[in-house]
Amino acid sequence: MYFLKYYLINQETSLIKGEHNEYGKLCSRVLEGRKTFLVDCSPIKLLDETLKFYGFNYKGAKTGAKSILRKNSMCPIVLNQALGICMFPINSPDKHDNIWFNPDHIVQTFPYGSKTDVKLSNGVIIRVNLKLSTFNNKLQIAHQYRRITHDRGRLTMTMILDEKKEPVFIIEENGGYNFDKMKRDDD
Repeated sequence: MYFLKYYLINQETSLIKGEHNEYGKLCSRVLEGRKTFLVDCSPIKLLDETLKFYGFNYKGAKTGAKSILRKNSMCPIVLNQALGICMFPINSPDKHDNIWFNPDHIVQTFPYGSKTDVKLSNGVIIRVNLKLSTFNNKLQIAHQYRRITHDRGRLTMTMILDEKKEPVFIIEENGGYNFDKMKRDDD
């Protein structure tokens, strides 16, 4: 079994699950492709460290998701909007055995009594303790959230690119800027 001190969640990460190591410390079980390994931190810490690598943090990502989705709990988190990396929890993120799924790696879901079998892109099937409709709703919300953040990122770029000419702020004789007066190249 592989044990890593440091890891960044990436596009190949299928899922993350809390798991205690042999000393009782909460670690993160990661499934990446067909590899599985433990990372020496909790799933929340792993999400936070990945977000910090990109200049954000878990608390801010959670607050943003709650605001956009108008949902108070168990929101998906976008870790990297440009790469489309998103993870969603199936239970409360504070529970030690919660699983975070990357929706890009979910190929199909099947009912198994009152549980759900989740087939991943690597062929692995994970059985989770949620009804199929509940799991599929969480999956749909994750896809929706990723689409919203992607579209908002493109909208901002489009607005900047659609500007015909950039305004030039006039510098006053005293060296200050007058933001009420702008000069355009066509003036």
